Amino acid sequence: RVSTDKQVKDGDSIRDPLATGQNNIDSHENMILVDRYIDDGISGQKLKRDDFQRLIVDVSAGRIDLIIFTRL
Repeated sequence: RVSTDKQVKDGDSIRDPLATGQNNIDSHENMILVDRYIDDGISGQKLKRDDFQRLIVDVSAGRIDLIIFTRL
């Protein structure tokens, strides 16, 4: 997740957490990447984000049993 237009434009701030998450998954052979949920340029304080809502649906449906994130 990135919070500012500058972070969206620069791109690095979204690639770093994605790479960190992928490295974590790669280091555990029992982990499978189900999907990525990215709400570019929208504050994490807002609950009405498309991918966040999709994440909630997937968790509720039992498609996901672990969420990897880099920080709160």
